[in-house]
Amino acid sequence: MFLRSPQIQDYSNTWATVGGKVDPHEKNKYKTAALREMCEETEFCESIKLRLLYIYRKSKFTYRTYIGFVDEEFEPVLNWENSGREWLGMNEMLNHEDLHPGFAEMLADDDVLSTLKTFIE
Repeated sequence: MFLRSPQIQDYSNTWATVGGKVDPHEKNKYKTAALREMCEETEFCESIKLRLLYIYRKSKFTYRTYIGFVDEEFEPVLNWENSGREWLGMNEMLNHEDLHPGFAEMLADDDVLSTLKTFIE
């Protein structure tokens, strides 16, 4: 699922996935943060199987992207952070306009594409 956020300071109204900050006090902090952000941004708070897809690194900053598996598409209830949502297949994702630059960079990685093609039609 893609979300469009007008709240991203440098790249307003671009499309990407759920994202947010890690609370350093959370146990298993990266996966816990991913699940918490999914619940906060979409009100989908059920169990989701996560697989690490990509780690972006720049100096001391890192951003982890997970692929999450749900039994079926659901209708999210978006919070204040997002103004739109789309469920996309692989071709739609690769050819989507207005991608967040960081997400577009991730999609250019051969390992990421190989992994995504395994799970997304």
